[in-house]
Amino acid sequence: MSGNFFDTYKEFIVIPADDQKQYEEEFAPEHYAQHFIITLSLYDSHILCWREASKYEIEIEKSIQKVVEEFNQEEKGSYHLQILELDEDKPYFVLALSCKTKTQNEEEVKNTISYLLEWKLANALYVGEYWFRLIGEKGRIKRKLFSFACKEYTVCTPPSPSENSLFNTSEGGRTNEKMIPHQRPFKFKGKIINSSRKKKLQKQ
Repeated sequence: MSGNFFDTYKEFIVIPADDQKQYEEEFAPEHYAQHFIITLSLYDSHILCWREASKYEIEIEKSIQKVVEEFNQEEKGSYHLQILELDEDKPYFVLALSCKTKTQNEEEVKNTISYLLEWKLANALYVGEYWFRLIGEKGRIKRKLFSFACKEYTVCTPPSPSENSLFNTSEGGRTNEKMIPHQRPFKFKGKIINSSRKKKLQKQ
């Protein structure tokens, strides 16, 4: 037999359904029943801002994006995470968590979000992305990577500065008002802020 037996193989290529859907499917907030804005900062942190993570050979933006993408693939159909703000000159970042099912019970909401952040997100960053380098001995003993504050996102007027978050995990249980972002119109268009680019824009 002359020639290559598999000359026409391209006619038989079929992209696996899950992978094909992953590329075609876009996040549609209307398909989710409940949304939360979550602000996270490192617990017992070695750094004052994300820029300093480079001292520990960690690329913050790259590793967060990777873990969030893996989370969304794993939790597809139930939960969706999106990065709303990540500024290298700040000590926190902001995520949007969307849930397919709406839960009214506050304790159940707290338990679910804590599980997703502390076991799914934090574990992936702590071990897989070596974020344990960014926290002190206290955090490592507790195996606690983040403190976080959470507020449900609704289409309404922004909350007043004195309004407490749904819950937060900082020690003492007090809400750090600076960590609570104002609610915006119902558009989830996450952006990662590069501080050097921001400074150039301010000069223009």
